[in-house]
Amino acid sequence: REALSNALKHSHADDVVVTVTQCGKQVKLKVQDNGCGVPENAERSNHYGMIIMRDRAQSLRGDCQVRRRETGGTEVTVTFIPETNFTETQGDTHE
Repeated sequence: REALSNALKHSHADDVVVTVTQCGKQVKLKVQDNGCGVPENAERSNHYGMIIMRDRAQSLRGDCQVRRRETGGTEVTVTFIPETNFTETQGDTHE
């Protein structure tokens, strides 16, 4: 949610792509936008949104990477292993 909020508020993007994939037990959430890109010094200058995203990933025993895309914009990638395997859960299906 924070990555989407950042894309909306700060990046001036007109395209945002969210993908969620699972490879084995690991889940990867990727948010890519075509905006102005994250500042080079974002981690060093107390960007609280980045801190929030990394803290949230760590709470899932995962990792969060934020980088400038070569084609412009920002890419946020969160990887983690959920406590319950998505393929084993029952309930709603989302398309």
